[in-house]
Amino acid sequence: IVKFAEKLSVPADLNIPDAPQPDFNKAYNLYGKILGMELSREFRDEITFRRARAIQQAGNFNQAVLDFQAYLTEYDPAWTGPAGSGTARLPMQNPPPAGTHVAMARYRLAESVLQKGEPAESEFKEMVRSNWKGPQIFNYADELLDFSDTAGLIENLDLVISVDTSTAHLAAAMGKPVWIMNRFDTCWRWLTNRDDSPWYPTVRLFRQKEAGNWTDVVNEIKLALEHLQTKH
Repeated sequence: IVKFAEKLSVPADLNIPDAPQPDFNKAYNLYGKILGMELSREFRDEITFRRARAIQQAGNFNQAVLDFQAYLTEYDPAWTGPAGSGTARLPMQNPPPAGTHVAMARYRLAESVLQKGEPAESEFKEMVRSNWKGPQIFNYADELLDFSDTAGLIENLDLVISVDTSTAHLAAAMGKPVWIMNRFDTCWRWLTNRDDSPWYPTVRLFRQKEAGNWTDVVNEIKLALEHLQTKH
């Protein structure tokens, strides 16, 4: 079953006419059947990650988010739960070894939660069309096909404001000013009791004071933007 699922997950070779097309949804279902069997922890680690990756490749990002979160809950001792959920997991006593794909699962999770794809784009367009009373918003999501496109867009911006996603890391790595709306149960890399980052000199952190409360964060950013406008 594993070998068959692997074949279903291989992207088609564009250089071969009539190359077989992948079926990521079928691979996802097959991996699910495997997880219903009695497996070693190491093998379950591998299959759980592959299953989440397959549904991400199928374009079902909402399910991919859930599956990558489930993977991290089981295999990442440092995982504290979804951002801003208010239900942060307490540190584990004598945690088992981390899974093989923890770093990649965090990366793929960040990819999946980017506000690109459905239903996020349709909801955004509907909001602008029916309710938005603020300044004009330019939406380039349809033109962003990979991180090279995203980097090109970031290069033309003065400032990036984002929650903790791969977009924020990309912009910071490019040296762009980045304001990160940071959750209360912060990721370890942002440390504590500071609003800057030793990894990214251009990052400024706006931290939640309590789980689930983004209002104060947004108000802080509003004031910071107003102050920034007075300097230009």
